[in-house]
Amino acid sequence: MGQNDDCRWLQVSDQKAINGWLRNEGNAVELQVPCTEIPPGTYRPPTGLLISVQGTRAGTKLESIMVKNLMRFFILTDLNDQLIVSAYVRNGENFTISKIYDGLYYFYYTTGTDWNGTIFTKNASYRRYETSFDFSTVGASEETNYYYTYRVYNINLPVRAGLTKSVSADQFPKPTK
Repeated sequence: MGQNDDCRWLQVSDQKAINGWLRNEGNAVELQVPCTEIPPGTYRPPTGLLISVQGTRAGTKLESIMVKNLMRFFILTDLNDQLIVSAYVRNGENFTISKIYDGLYYFYYTTGTDWNGTIFTKNASYRRYETSFDFSTVGASEETNYYYTYRVYNINLPVRAGLTKSVSADQFPKPTK
């Protein structure tokens, strides 16, 4: 039915329509078609960071709120839409990202079902906050007895109307390294 990690994992179904994943190490499974012809399988990864490109001192917190059966995938980009960090958040779970360089950033998120490791393949919706997020760290050093302070954003999803705008799948940053 699907594969992940160059067919190291195979999504399978038996005659009773019981679905699951099978680890394919060595010659455990003889494929009838090349791995490249098997589509990516869908799954629910644990809440957590998927890609992190950079980091220093500032931080943000994302809180996901359960809405139907939709999961969330979010991306933080610089103002040129270059990927900074991305994470997958399951319904009802919280996730914190930290160590973001000082600067202005856009916050995108998508919801949907049937995650294939890169995108939601069904019921996908794409959004971006209307305004940018300003991460700034202020401080000196411990030698001067002054400690760093930084901004923390609490983001609750779904977002109140008017704070985000819909974007197309083509406008949504590609979650690749």
